[in-house]
Amino acid sequence: MSLFRGERPFTGNLDIQHDGGPDNPLVVRNSAGTVVWSISSAGAESTGGADNVVGNFSVATNKFTVAAATGNTVVGGTLGSTGLITASAGITLPTGQTATVTDADKLLVGGVIVPQANVLVEAPILLHATKVIYNLFVARDAMQVTHIDYTPHIAQGGALTATVVKATGTATPASATTPMHTAGGIDLNAAAHTVQVKTLTVTTADLQLAAGDRIALVLSGAMTVGSGLVSIRGKRI
Repeated sequence: MSLFRGERPFTGNLDIQHDGGPDNPLVVRNSAGTVVWSISSAGAESTGGADNVVGNFSVATNKFTVAAATGNTVVGGTLGSTGLITASAGITLPTGQTATVTDADKLLVGGVIVPQANVLVEAPILLHATKVIYNLFVARDAMQVTHIDYTPHIAQGGALTATVVKATGTATPASATTPMHTAGGIDLNAAAHTVQVKTLTVTTADLQLAAGDRIALVLSGAMTVGSGLVSIRGKRI
């Protein structure tokens, strides 16, 4: 083992080779004898203090880089964090990229949970002598219906059903065309104030709305006595 103290100028290459002894061919200590830097025979580097890299820094050319002039950092793989990440200047995602939150109730804005299912429409359905189609909602963005409920205020007094449907363009809403649940599944003659929770269709396309598409309620006949409230919730897609 060779021991150097003080300054030793080198004008050429410094070639240090492992001689079969302990696996620390090069060790740098401070005045207290503490190891502040070492490199093993396998090339593994260990630093006991703070490193100050003056120029650009990179790992495997482009897997992790830090630009000295700006501090801009690029990670070529997956960045994992077990602690809190704070972006004081904000976060911008490139066009076409998404951010995924596994637990929906963990997405907060100002400490408030971002709703996953918004109320699209809550509309009273009132009696009418001839009316059998009620246009309820016009989409302005791509949406998908997630819940449909109906609560009678007053029962019709005779058999009468309704269907929530999707309608496109200028098409007349029809219960048999694009129903969002089992056609005729809403009972307008059911007990008052009893919420009817509808099971949605398995045909996803019938639940999804493009901008300009409508949601309508189609009755099997005019509701001349009863009344109720239809509630529809959905999400942006």
